Amino acid sequence: MTESNAKTSTGVILTAVDGSQSAQIAAHIAVQLAKAQTYAIRGIAVIDETVIFKPYANYQRELTIDSELAAEGEQEPEDIATMFEVQADLALIMVEGLCQEAGVPYTGEILAGGVDVDILSKAKDATMLAVGRRGN
Repeated sequence: MTESNAKTSTGVILTAVDGSQSAQIAAHIAVQLAKAQTYAIRGIAVIDETVIFKPYANYQRELTIDSELAAEGEQEPEDIATMFEVQADLALIMVEGLCQEAGVPYTGEILAGGVDVDILSKAKDATMLAVGRRGN
């Protein structure tokens, strides 16, 4: 690629976040790469439906919740879904803030479904993929 093409080239880094520390680190790195390469960031947060709707799923492992709420015991799937939506929204707000500070174009979305399937589906149109997930 010639130098003039490199200056005008654009790409997208799909940045998958879930609120975890590893996802935050991946987002920081993605934003720095995007700034250096004049790429945009597309933030994505996928709410894993199997964690919400499976009868014996351990959603607490994937969700940061208030200790009082955890002490109340079983939660209704609708309440769990709402908590995941809030967590996803906060994670994407963090990425958006990083992009604003760095002057990097940003778009973001929250999806519900299978984490691996949704991320890989969205990644096919991206130049790069940055992902960090709780515990992985």
